[in-house]
Amino acid sequence: MPVNALSVKHLSVRYGNHEVIHGMTFSVPAGQIVAITGANGSGKSTLLKAILNIIPSTGEVTVFGKTKPNWDWETLSYVPQRIAIQPGVQSTVLEVVCSGALTAGRLFFPRKVKEIANSKLAEVEMEHRLHSPFNQLSGGQQQRVLIARSLMRSPELLLMDEPLSGIDLKSAQNLAQLVGNLKAQGKTVIMVLHELGALEKVLDRVIRIKDGQIIADKTQWKPGELDD
Repeated sequence: MPVNALSVKHLSVRYGNHEVIHGMTFSVPAGQIVAITGANGSGKSTLLKAILNIIPSTGEVTVFGKTKPNWDWETLSYVPQRIAIQPGVQSTVLEVVCSGALTAGRLFFPRKVKEIANSKLAEVEMEHRLHSPFNQLSGGQQQRVLIARSLMRSPELLLMDEPLSGIDLKSAQNLAQLVGNLKAQGKTVIMVLHELGALEKVLDRVIRIKDGQIIADKTQWKPGELDD
């Protein structure tokens, strides 16, 4: 029986009296590349943040058979749309990527952290910007650095929030190649996307949501079928 990298059961999110995610249930087998799509305001990013426990929710989320708070955080990583850099703080690309080696249970950098960071930057073709200030990079370059950061612990499950947002076509194609490489390694990738774009060719499955509910869950689709 295939192992599920992620299982979500009856997941709901409520802001005051307004329920924005309505009892969602779905699972993602290990090794799948999945897009969660929908129009703006459909609840895509809210769903991802609820899965990661960034915002309060009800229901059950299981990662490789373990429920919160017993997740093995070494197996899971998250790529946000952006990260907050304090004004006046010039964090370098290397510093941002090295921070991905830390977790709640690991407060010190592992040995050879800079070597590991260099190798992850090479995977996203950003090793030449090692000492550049992160906040001076383009949107596409920042996205690649955040992906390198997320790979520092060699996660088996990677969640990305709108990785195509604010990047050009070449960067989108580079991202598709990177996700394809992760797929070849047997990794599981779940991405929130407004549109499939260059990533469509590496996807195994598309889950479409509207008003906080799943309206389609497809492993086959025609070009343009899932556009807004």
